[in-house]
Amino acid sequence: MPLETTEGSMLPGDHQSGETNGPEDISDRTPEPVGPGDWTSDLSEEQRTLLETKGWKGPGAVLESYRHLEKLVGRDKIAIPKAGDNEAWNAVYDRLGRPESAEGYEISVPDGVQRDAAFEEQMRGLFHSAGLTKAQVAALSEGWHGYLGGETARAEQGRIERAEREDEALRSEWGGSFDRNMEQARRAARSFGDAEIIDGLEEAVGRAAVFKMFARIGAAMAEDSLEGEGGESFSQPGSVRAQIASLKADPAFRDAWLEHSHPGHQQAVARMAALTEKLEILS
Repeated sequence: MPLETTEGSMLPGDHQSGETNGPEDISDRTPEPVGPGDWTSDLSEEQRTLLETKGWKGPGAVLESYRHLEKLVGRDKIAIPKAGDNEAWNAVYDRLGRPESAEGYEISVPDGVQRDAAFEEQMRGLFHSAGLTKAQVAALSEGWHGYLGGETARAEQGRIERAEREDEALRSEWGGSFDRNMEQARRAARSFGDAEIIDGLEEAVGRAAVFKMFARIGAAMAEDSLEGEGGESFSQPGSVRAQIASLKADPAFRDAWLEHSHPGHQQAVARMAALTEKLEILS
């Protein structure tokens, strides 16, 4: 029985006018994405290794990573160089605020402290080599001087406390003669001692030893000053009192002793003080 067809129907093998049975046209299809092997073909082995390490699967991933990197490292960001890359580190130090030369640092010195130009010059060079900024050097200088000031204050307080302890020991040793011995020591120190030398002696042997030594010198000075005319030595209280009375009765001595403007005033005062002290010793 022959096949019947409806209008517009088409059996296999039939074709409409103008149409061919050739290959199918695929020009309108979406192209397949390019595989990783294609976009990495021109890369070096080192670059391929980097892709694998970073896990980048395509150009988009690389670009996205770069975009994030730009956010992290901008104009206000500084990349940290590798250790030993001195040229790169110098560039970092300069960007952080290191002065152009070591002379650019300002080192302040507290009032009353003498500058050490040689020390400052050496330290400026070290600061510059270390890449320090002006602000860092200023902070270091302030902290250093603060520490030294505290050390000086602590040393002075320690010296005062030691002097007080040694004075108490002398007071206990000398008893009632403490004030007299101390005055003799001070008089001898004023006559023969240099302040710096005395301070050095105190540091070396102690305050008590120094005052004992000058007390002995002062006592010897008092003995020598009691030599009367003709070499007479006054060893009794009565003899000393007589000498004092004789001097007070002498108009010339009295003028020198009482008149501050008299050329012999200091000598007269010293002689009367020695006699008075000798009288206290013998009494």
